[in-house]
Amino acid sequence: LEETHGRAALAAAMGVSLDTLPGWPLADGSADHAPASRALRALGLESGGLYGPGADQEHFQANVQTNHSIDVGGFDLARSISYPTLGSIGTAADSLIAEVGSDSTTVLIRHGADTVVTLGLRAAVSAVLASDTLAQSIRSQLSAPIVLEGAGGGYRVRLILESITGHHLPSGPVINGGSGYLLVAGLKPLRR
Repeated sequence: LEETHGRAALAAAMGVSLDTLPGWPLADGSADHAPASRALRALGLESGGLYGPGADQEHFQANVQTNHSIDVGGFDLARSISYPTLGSIGTAADSLIAEVGSDSTTVLIRHGADTVVTLGLRAAVSAVLASDTLAQSIRSQLSAPIVLEGAGGGYRVRLILESITGHHLPSGPVINGGSGYLLVAGLKPLRR
């Protein structure tokens, strides 16, 4: 708002006078004097930054650095994905929808309204993070992609994550973002 319409518009939207903007407190440890960031602070809000909430040592970013091939043998279709907006995969005759579970620890594969496969995201990421000693590092190179597989309802799916960002909680890692591939087998053929 400030960048588009100026300080006066920001002050009006916040319901304060223009001369109060410079007095708003800075974020902890911040050298940012922009009125918009000060407005957040005045409202009791903070920007979570790239990796989400929490201190920097609680964040992680991990990815596979080496170029490698993705084994698609035994699957009908493969497509690139971004987490958390995974999307759909299919043909004109049949398709599946991949979405993050309500507790963010699983990925659900749906056919229509039915969940046909549930992939344990937190468990798979926890295992990889522990084996790659990611807990000691904010940024890490994974030795291999994170691979989750499951089958149900006549379908077989494989989710491959090559890059992830997130933060640690006592209950385990929380994935905020990532990218990779979704593969599926068992799609019904188009009837002619």
